[in-house]
Amino acid sequence: MFWTITQPLEITCWLVGAAFFAATVYAIWSKSLTWKFVCLLLAILPLAFIPSCIGVQYVLDEFRFGLFHHSNFDEVRDFRIERYLPPAARNIDLFKNYGGNGFRAKYQISHDELMKYLDETWEQWGERSAISRSDLARPDQSFADLELREFSDLGWALQGEVEILRSPVEADGGGATYYHDPKTGSTLQRAVYW
Repeated sequence: MFWTITQPLEITCWLVGAAFFAATVYAIWSKSLTWKFVCLLLAILPLAFIPSCIGVQYVLDEFRFGLFHHSNFDEVRDFRIERYLPPAARNIDLFKNYGGNGFRAKYQISHDELMKYLDETWEQWGERSAISRSDLARPDQSFADLELREFSDLGWALQGEVEILRSPVEADGGGATYYHDPKTGSTLQRAVYW
């Protein structure tokens, strides 16, 4: 849950430590009022820590979140996404949610490949699911149309008949929903994790 702030925190700690070390070495080297300078620096650095951490996080978020394209599963390299994304997925457009609690994806996968992936996932994790597979099945097309609206801000849509498929659901609500057109292999996916 807090993984989005740990990396900026670590980087800020290293930057603040390096700044303190460099300033102390400079004060000693220049033979200025060393102790007054170090004490002033010790007073300023804690005040600058939180704004620095926010700035580092802002810069990192530009590289960690947003819209990305991958030609295949092997290019994704993010374990949070890989655990919900079928390895057979190709031509993947991936929107990593700001705040780091999930993603939306658009990709190509055959119906057989997707069903094999989901069957294996349910076989491995199904007994731990907070909701059974049969309880998650929803054949209502109008409900699919309603759920698919959440992809409209990205300009993603599916035409034709859409199957709604779901992964096992974690006790904290984590899981994935797959909107799949079996004729074209086009798939939209929404996943949430904590």
